[in-house]
Amino acid sequence: MAEHKAEGDGGGNMEDLPAGQLPAEIESWSTEHVRKWTLELKNIGEECANIMYQQKINGESLLLLDKSDLMGTGIPLGPAKLIIHKRDELVKLKAEMLNYPGVQAGGPCKPYPFNRFHEAYRYRINSCLDIPESGALDLIEPCHEFKAYINTGDTTKEAKIKKFTDEVVRFAGACMNSRTNGTIHFGVGDLPDFSHGQILGFSVEDKESFGKALHDMIEGHFEHKHVAAAKKCIKPPRFVEVLQSDMTSSENYVMEVDIEPTFSVCEENFFHVYNMDSRKSKRSKSKESREDAKKSFYIRDNSSSRDLLRQNTQSKPLEEYTKYNENISKLSQERKEAEEKRLSIARNSVQGSKLCEMITGGSHSLDTSHFERYILVTNKSHPVQLDSLSFLLDMNLTAVLDFDPESSEKGLKKFFEDRNTNVHSPAAVQNH
Repeated sequence: MAEHKAEGDGGGNMEDLPAGQLPAEIESWSTEHVRKWTLELKNIGEECANIMYQQKINGESLLLLDKSDLMGTGIPLGPAKLIIHKRDELVKLKAEMLNYPGVQAGGPCKPYPFNRFHEAYRYRINSCLDIPESGALDLIEPCHEFKAYINTGDTTKEAKIKKFTDEVVRFAGACMNSRTNGTIHFGVGDLPDFSHGQILGFSVEDKESFGKALHDMIEGHFEHKHVAAAKKCIKPPRFVEVLQSDMTSSENYVMEVDIEPTFSVCEENFFHVYNMDSRKSKRSKSKESREDAKKSFYIRDNSSSRDLLRQNTQSKPLEEYTKYNENISKLSQERKEAEEKRLSIARNSVQGSKLCEMITGGSHSLDTSHFERYILVTNKSHPVQLDSLSFLLDMNLTAVLDFDPESSEKGLKKFFEDRNTNVHSPAAVQNH
């Protein structure tokens, strides 16, 4: 393959940017930037990207192109329409980014604990998940995939939910066939439009509709004999609140779906996904209707989900698919061993009682504690935590340093409202 180098057309060299990143402004893209962007589009191919490169299409000219322009260069109708559609989506996405408070990403943060739903955990806007988008690791440690999911403002509710279910079914099928745990995040940005793992969040008016759509998606896209297994592997959507930079509520959420293909559920099965209209699948679940639908077989391949049944230029396109299915027994056994190893580690680890030891000085009772007075230092408390903090009312607290800006409305201060307290704001203390 011939090596392509960026020309001096106003965009600078690829070496000027971190790996995988494009300039924020499309107008400043070089011909090489445009070529790289085109290569990352699905169902386009290297030939079309090379044609655009040879025609010296840079960022400015990309913004001026229409479908007929591309077809005039020799690019077929299908890819030409996709390129224009993706270009328009990108322009719209960048315009919507201007509405987000702060364009710079914040510090790193950890993802919400896997397969948990009631943890005292929230994200902070523009912070970045310090995890990579990846393929199967040790089968137990989740792989991750990020979807910004903010370019949906003008779409209907049905189209927005369909985009969600389409992404989940692809990711879930890939994780189940790869026997790896995984989490797909909606409302989390990625390069080149955002920083990697950047927390964005989006407004959610009807959380239940996503859960119902996910249930219908499983019944409509998996083989009938595998529907029960798929429902056990694909967990309900989890909505994680996103806080503003000042720790107040943004009323937005990151939506996450966990996939856990345990050995006891998946055994040695492999899972095809059928591309069927959900309404049609409800009307007819016969074997014939599924055979008429397009069948896919996804696996996790590095940071993406790849369909082994997709037609390609290989002389033997089904060779990898056949080999993978022949190896499913070995992969299932590896999953079983990984689960047993993780369970053994969990049983041998020491959990709990650390807070009790610390508060009571080892006496395990506030009545016989070795300490007479306490100073409590706390940040924003999650509602789940507040339900477990009643013991604080029985402690002899000398002072509480509360760094929650909403403490009086729905935090620890409201929790102590029936107790006689003297409140001192930072401003008042500073004046002294």
